[in-house]
Amino acid sequence: SVHRIIEYAAFSMLFYDAFSSRIIRKGIVAVLICFLFFSVVNLLFLQGDAQFNTWTQGISCMLLMLLVLLFFFELFKAGKVKRLERHPLFWVASAALLYFAGSMFLFIFSNLVLAVSNEALDALYSIHSVINMVTNICYAIGLWLSLPK
Repeated sequence: SVHRIIEYAAFSMLFYDAFSSRIIRKGIVAVLICFLFFSVVNLLFLQGDAQFNTWTQGISCMLLMLLVLLFFFELFKAGKVKRLERHPLFWVASAALLYFAGSMFLFIFSNLVLAVSNEALDALYSIHSVINMVTNICYAIGLWLSLPK
């Protein structure tokens, strides 16, 4: 879906700025280009727009989780941040990891679950709604911490 493509590009740009390594930055750009290409091919030729694009959704979740984990690794390795709870991007990254880890299997298997039962899909999306609320609270904390003092 177009939403997922825009979301992935936005997160890629956000984390691009968080890294100082040229290799990691080039990797982010390369993966972004590959993801955009795959997403367009999937939308136009493979899964189309008549159903939920499970492949684009699943790959996006996996790539963003890897990006967040790489950010955490670099953040902890550098050891420059003394108080993580006051670091805005820590909150945003934590929220993203929670959301994408909690949603990945729902996104991947939603077409299969829908074929079996609407009620099962509704129950799964109820869990997803709770994950989404917690994620949005973490995003809000990250944004609040980023405001000029």
